[in-house]
Amino acid sequence: MKPTPEHPPHKPPGSPTDILICYAVREEAGPRTRALGHRILICGMGARNAERSIREAISARRPGMVITCGFAGGLNPAYKLGDVLFDVDPEFPLAMP
Repeated sequence: MKPTPEHPPHKPPGSPTDILICYAVREEAGPRTRALGHRILICGMGARNAERSIREAISARRPGMVITCGFAGGLNPAYKLGDVLFDVDPEFPLAMP
C-alpha cells in the first residue's frame, strides 16, 4: 500500500500508534488534525451514521485505538475552552471484549 496521510507507513495496522480519529462533520476536524498523522474519518451526525462508518473503517483496517471527537460538548456553558471530556463505554456496540 502506498503511504498516504490515511495510512502512514510508520504506524502498522493494529499497533497502539495506529489511531483512527472520528468526527461527525469536517468542521470539527480542523486543519491541525491531519498534521497529527493519524487516520481521520468523517462519519456524519448521529449514532447510526457513526456506528456504520466506524464499522466499515475498522473492517478495512483495524486500528489500535478509535477516538471519537467533536465540539457538541462545547455548547454546554459549564465547559471551558480546552476542557477534555472522555468516557469509556463497555456497552458500546463496537467495544472490545
